[in-house]
Amino acid sequence: MKDRVKENRILGADEVKIVVSVLLLANVLTVLKILVNQQEGLMSNPITILVLKYVGIFFILYGVFFIGYEKLSGLPFFYGHSQSAGSNANGSVIVAIGIAMISRKLTTSLVLSIALILIIMGVRYKCGLILENRLKLKGSTGIAVSEIKRRGKIIIDNKKYGVRNNDQIAINAGQKVKVSDIQNMKIFVRINKG
Repeated sequence: MKDRVKENRILGADEVKIVVSVLLLANVLTVLKILVNQQEGLMSNPITILVLKYVGIFFILYGVFFIGYEKLSGLPFFYGHSQSAGSNANGSVIVAIGIAMISRKLTTSLVLSIALILIIMGVRYKCGLILENRLKLKGSTGIAVSEIKRRGKIIIDNKKYGVRNNDQIAINAGQKVKVSDIQNMKIFVRINKG
């Protein structure tokens, strides 16, 4: 968990992989789309072009969101395990597919790729700072705002946080608590016995 704090830099190993995958995949897909269009003439229909643009925009927005979620969850670039109601698709692959859907020329694809890579790096950096601040809470003490059976609210240093109870018994309002664990941005607390 603490290793993830050290990884919050602008251009780490995962960020290099994102740059390479977005640039390569988006532009290879765009070239393939151009070649197929030359053979089949698919892009002559304005409705097809419009649908591809809107679906491409959705893919780009969803991919950027997914990249932020991956960073906040501390997932490595290719994490390869199935999630319930999720997929193994990496956010950068989703962004690259969106770029290819929007682009009709290779130059457009390159410009979009570079612009979106800069946006993605900013999103990952900001999410890394949020995660770093969350991880610093481990071991902190606070006060329960309300009764915490499974979930509730606490105050640490005049900031309110949503938490989950690690103890088998309910924590009463006003009782001192200690942050015992942080998992995927979820804060877990126990009654502070010290």
